Amino acid sequence: MKLSIVLPALVASLSFAQTLPTEDAFYSPPSGFESAPNGQILRSRIPPQSLSFDNLAAAYQLLVKSTNSFGNAIASVTTVLVPNNAQFNKVVSYQAAEDASYIGCAPSYTMQSSADGMAQQLLDQGWVVSVPDHEGINSSFCAGVLGGKITLDSIKAVLASGQLTGVAEDSKVTLWGYSGGSQPSGWAAELQPEYAPELEGKLVGAAVGGYVANITAVAQYVNKKMVSGFLPAGIYGLAMEYPELASLEFKHLVDWKSWYFLKTRKKCMTANLLSFAFQDVWSYFDFGDEILYQPVVQRVMGDQVLGSHAPKIPMYVYQGNSDEVVPYDSVKETVQSYCNLGTKVQFITYDGQSHTEAGATGQDAAVQFLSDRLNGKAWNSSTCQFATPRNATVNLARLSDQPLASVTITGPNPEAPTSSPATRA
Repeated sequence: MKLSIVLPALVASLSFAQTLPTEDAFYSPPSGFESAPNGQILRSRIPPQSLSFDNLAAAYQLLVKSTNSFGNAIASVTTVLVPNNAQFNKVVSYQAAEDASYIGCAPSYTMQSSADGMAQQLLDQGWVVSVPDHEGINSSFCAGVLGGKITLDSIKAVLASGQLTGVAEDSKVTLWGYSGGSQPSGWAAELQPEYAPELEGKLVGAAVGGYVANITAVAQYVNKKMVSGFLPAGIYGLAMEYPELASLEFKHLVDWKSWYFLKTRKKCMTANLLSFAFQDVWSYFDFGDEILYQPVVQRVMGDQVLGSHAPKIPMYVYQGNSDEVVPYDSVKETVQSYCNLGTKVQFITYDGQSHTEAGATGQDAAVQFLSDRLNGKAWNSSTCQFATPRNATVNLARLSDQPLASVTITGPNPEAPTSSPATRA
């Protein structure tokens, strides 16, 4: 049995001297911030470490007033990337696939040690890029409503940052997110009409792929698989946003396994995947997978399911029907729901392609969709469009940009607990 991995710097352990967001005063909002309007810039700075993107003229971090899932005031950071020869009237809010419940994995922190390939492609188009810490300061992975609100308020802040960043107040804005970045992108699109109506006419489209539209479906789908490490991070992340969920989950952790499960709070995506590969994650709870059917769990997870609100902007959804992380049918159901609600959707299926393969194959087309929307190109249909491109081949040039591209796991982690001390005795 062998476990091996080529660690992308984005999720690798950071060895240089860098202050975690929880220990960095910049991330703490000033006294009285609660009365500020959503989207107001509370403070700004140049990132403490220089960023390693190509074609980058300037970078800024904005601390932004937002609200959590319950409407309570919070502050979150977005990183603004300005390319050389920037088109200051075109902005893409790029929601990175953070996929972890540890603040050391937040984009504003990790991008100080390495570049993100998808964000790089946007910079290469000459667009200003906003990369929000959509999980918030508590790293609430899978809390989709929270992520949507933070994303929208970050956009408002960027549009108001012209004196600092040069961004035009009337810029056109699009959303993009793949895998773990698709959920906050989708929620931003769904919440915008009610939560941020002032963005109507400015927010002009969203591209999402590997679409995490139903986290309950994902939770049931990935357990005992190579990617089962997403589960502990998601469970812990939701607990950080929903105290009632934390009370239930942590009370029912199996004692002799709890130490291993709780390690997820200090790990990024890759480390979690290595730690929990092929495991039955529900076995860490004393009532097994019955935890999914507890009323508080069903309510919280149900609140994160996308598809019940109609985005007013065109949606581009791309998905592999052999995705090992996101069940294809859950995405198709969400798309159909959008269509029934009157949203214009282009749904692209990549036949036989995995999560990583479809991400690479569909990346350039997704960016073209964003370009068309930013350039004011009219949507070419008043209805939904479904397409399965024939003989679609994996775009090898974009493979390394994908969240899971560098992960190779060939067996369970030998350090994982398999029997209680009493049993071993």
